[in-house]
Amino acid sequence: MTSRSRLLPLAVIGEGALALAGGVWMAAGGIPMRLGSPTASVTAGLTLAAVLAILQWWLLRRAPAAGLVRQWRAFYRDVLTPLFGQLSAWEIVAISLLAGVGEELLFRGAMQGAWGWPVASVAFGLCHVGGRGTWPLGVWAAATGAL
Repeated sequence: MTSRSRLLPLAVIGEGALALAGGVWMAAGGIPMRLGSPTASVTAGLTLAAVLAILQWWLLRRAPAAGLVRQWRAFYRDVLTPLFGQLSAWEIVAISLLAGVGEELLFRGAMQGAWGWPVASVAFGLCHVGGRGTWPLGVWAAATGAL
C-alpha cells in the first residue's frame, strides 16, 4: 500500500477516534451538543473558509517573506505539498470533512464545552505541532481555532 493510498484510511481511523473521544467526553460530562441554525452555520462556515483561503493565498504568494511567513512557506512546501499533492480532489474533500467532524466534536464540542474556547484553541494548536518545523501549523491552527 502506497503512502497516498494509506492517507485516507488513516484519516478515517484517526478522525473517527477523535469523534468517538469527543462524543464519549460530552456524554460522560453531560455536555450538551447544541446545533444552531443550519443556514447560519453553513453561511458562517463558508464565509470564514473563504476569508481563511484568501489569507492563506496571501501568506503563500504575496506577504513579505520574513519570519513566520518564511517558515510557513517552507512548511507548506516541505510537508504539506508532498503529503497532499498526490491526492485527488475527492480525497482532499473527504479528509477535510472527516477532520471537521472529528476535531470539532473533540475540541469545540467536548473541550470547549468543558473548559472554554481559549483552552480549546490553544490545545487545538498544540495538537498540530509535531516538532520544531511544524510550529507554524500550530500557530495557524490555534488562531483559526480561536476564530
